[in-house]
Amino acid sequence: MTAERKAKIRQKLSRTRSDLLQYARELTESEWTQPIYTHGEEWTAQDVLRHLTWSESGMTRLIQHIRQGHGGVSEDFDRDRYNAGGVEKLKEKTPAELMTMMTENRERTLQILDDLSEDELAMEGRHAMGEIMSIEAILRIISIHEQQHLQDLRQALKQPFSYRNIQNSRG
Repeated sequence: MTAERKAKIRQKLSRTRSDLLQYARELTESEWTQPIYTHGEEWTAQDVLRHLTWSESGMTRLIQHIRQGHGGVSEDFDRDRYNAGGVEKLKEKTPAELMTMMTENRERTLQILDDLSEDELAMEGRHAMGEIMSIEAILRIISIHEQQHLQDLRQALKQPFSYRNIQNSRG
């Protein structure tokens, strides 16, 4: 049972990362600087990649924290501040460097997945969204999160500029 569930999670994580990297490799230099989110702090396409790079490394640390018997993030965790700080810390990274980091992050995530027991998949802790969820759910959230941002990138970069100002939720 565990092997089958883990295989499905692995497949989804691999597929979403492959889709994202394939799309990112096709972006032009000018597309990297196009705004994707314009409410609050503006994020460009490159900022979205920075966010996804930072976010996954944070979620893998969260999983390890929960595995060690800790309860996840604190109740007063500020997700917006965390996200903004991560984007800022990766500001000097090029798209190519970010894609390399993303590949390394995903390899670590998949290794963690492989190492998880049935009991560990069911362990729960507080996710950055404020909800208590299992490690299995957090792994699924990683791919869903990535899919959502990829959809936003595609929408923003393929629509006329006036459509880019639609307020999408970052997270």
